[in-house]
Amino acid sequence: MRIIKTTPTHEVWQDEYEGQKVQFTKNLLTGEIHVNAQDFAKVIGFDSLEDMMSDNKILDCINEVKKETGIFPITKQNF
Repeated sequence: MRIIKTTPTHEVWQDEYEGQKVQFTKNLLTGEIHVNAQDFAKVIGFDSLEDMMSDNKILDCINEVKKETGIFPITKQNF
C-alpha cells in the first residue's frame, strides 16, 4: 500500500486486490479510514457503484448497518 495524495486533512492510499486498484482515505484529524466505494463495488464483482447500489442484497445490508449504528455507511469524500 502506498500514499498517492496528501492534503492537510487527508491521506489517500492505494493498493491492489486481485488486480483491481483500491483506494483508501484516512482523515488525519479523526483517524477515520474510508474505502473508495467505486473501487469496493468493482472488487466485489459489480461493474460500477451504481450497479452495486441497485442490488437489493446490498441495499438490505446498508439499511441493516444504518439501523444498528445510526450511520449511513457510504459517504462522499470531498477534500
